[in-house]
Amino acid sequence: MKGFVFVTLICFCFTSHCIIAYDDIISRADCEIVYEVIPHKNSARIIGEQLYGDISTLSWLDWKQLSQDESSRLENVLNQFPALLTNIRLGDTQIVQGGYEGLTNVSISLPISISESSRGEEIASLVSILGYIYYQDSVLVLCSSSQLNSAIPALIHELRDTGRKDYINSNSARLIYDMMIAYTNQSESIGYTYNEHKDSFWVLDFDLKEKRLKKILQKIATNLSDISKTGTNLIVQSSEVQARFMSNDWQANPNGQLYLEHIGSDYSRKVLLKEQEWFVNNLKNILYRRGKF
Repeated sequence: MKGFVFVTLICFCFTSHCIIAYDDIISRADCEIVYEVIPHKNSARIIGEQLYGDISTLSWLDWKQLSQDESSRLENVLNQFPALLTNIRLGDTQIVQGGYEGLTNVSISLPISISESSRGEEIASLVSILGYIYYQDSVLVLCSSSQLNSAIPALIHELRDTGRKDYINSNSARLIYDMMIAYTNQSESIGYTYNEHKDSFWVLDFDLKEKRLKKILQKIATNLSDISKTGTNLIVQSSEVQARFMSNDWQANPNGQLYLEHIGSDYSRKVLLKEQEWFVNNLKNILYRRGKF
């Protein structure tokens, strides 16, 4: 999710194919960061095999509540790094649904605005701080233009229902994701984001030439529209973005070294470790309240 901006829609449509300004998805911000707070499986040995196993048994509502709790304290966490927010303004977070590695999880969408004086380094630091604290193997950031260092041009393909009844919801998003995996026979390179607040389902595509994911999504849209008895008319709209994944393999780098390299020496490692420890203790408290720890 990020790089999803809030901007006026600019749309050029030819039959069912549209090109829209990325700003529409990003929602009038410069960039959008999409991340999870459920630790990645590769961090299980670090946080504890039993703790990770117990976390996996939590319900969807538990994960959603955890994500809401962490997003609500985000500003307080980042205020401990005042230099970070000199050129970055945080927008309002939203809880979204995301597909990654074949699984659907709860994610957080964070829009950010960037001052003209920013060199883009603050974005990499911010994204890496989130990945480090929450033991993520990667965090996605999307920008509407070239604010982000080392970003890669990509496309966002967004699925919209222009019919009489809105087909796209949390359940159909999972179905569409499963259908995309079935079409490609792989899950590693396909992810999705469903934002209930914007009524939006989208996928990220780095294949600018063949646009393979767009073609698959169009087939799915056509098939679902044809069999619908409720006036569903799904279309695919595409927009250009700049995308980057900040990553760390916690099995190979259990101290989060790759994140720390991007965070830089200007930010206190002591504070980072304190926030990481606070998060793990919060996970234990949630499990304790659920009678699982």
